[in-house]
Amino acid sequence: MATTPPNPRPNRRPFPQLSILPSKPAVSVSSTPPPQPFTAASTLDSLQFPVFLGAVSFTQGAYGSVWGVEDNTPRIAVKVTKIADPDWLQMARNEYETLRMLSHPNVLSVHGFSLTQDRSTARLYMAYIQGKTLAELINQRKRLEEADLKRIMRQLFEVLAYFAEKGVVHRDINPRNLILTGTFLTVIDFQTACDQAKCEGPVGSPNYQAPEMWLAPPYNTQVDMWAAGCVLQRLVRHCYREEAPFSPAGLALAALCMLPDPAQRLTARQALAHNWLDSV
Repeated sequence: MATTPPNPRPNRRPFPQLSILPSKPAVSVSSTPPPQPFTAASTLDSLQFPVFLGAVSFTQGAYGSVWGVEDNTPRIAVKVTKIADPDWLQMARNEYETLRMLSHPNVLSVHGFSLTQDRSTARLYMAYIQGKTLAELINQRKRLEEADLKRIMRQLFEVLAYFAEKGVVHRDINPRNLILTGTFLTVIDFQTACDQAKCEGPVGSPNYQAPEMWLAPPYNTQVDMWAAGCVLQRLVRHCYREEAPFSPAGLALAALCMLPDPAQRLTARQALAHNWLDSV
């Protein structure tokens, strides 16, 4: 039987189902907590993954696919990358190495990584997350209540605060890489993540790239805060209704996350202390 995801903040109220307008849940699936990566890659290679979950895309275009197996415990998905370029192998390895060092309830968990003998295909074994990305909800014109946006953004800022403590820069925070199961958030897609001491060059989705990626490399975890501000700004526009205007405090928080100077931009910890998030 499905269980409730682990609560990333002590004493917080349980995550409710997403309040879509008109009132109905956006996602009617289980909220199983991410399993621990105990299974060896050699064992995982013997599993069959019959459920196609989608193509994997990056700036160069689609280069892989994700498949799932539903009759395994824990439920597992595999990202299959066809290695047509050495950079793709590096991104696949980078995602595994980054995820292996992270442990947070709102971060995708991994089980293993394998590479075929001819080095033509890489497989990343990970938790099977059921839900919808924020991009899917936006494309389906699903409107969210402001209270749900607060829950989503609080979780995102908590993850970014954790990344800052670890010195990890995701570099591609955008609605496609944020999955919702109910209102529980999971951050995915770490191919371009890097140590903040080694980040250079613009990567990720252009509409979510901080200006310092282009103007003042090297840069740090504040580029993810810019991207989070872009996410919040887009969700505010998407959820606007004349009969229920959005709180000015939420708009102010988005603006503070998108200050051009990264030294003046809010950190994740400062964003968590903003009064817009007081009620969640």
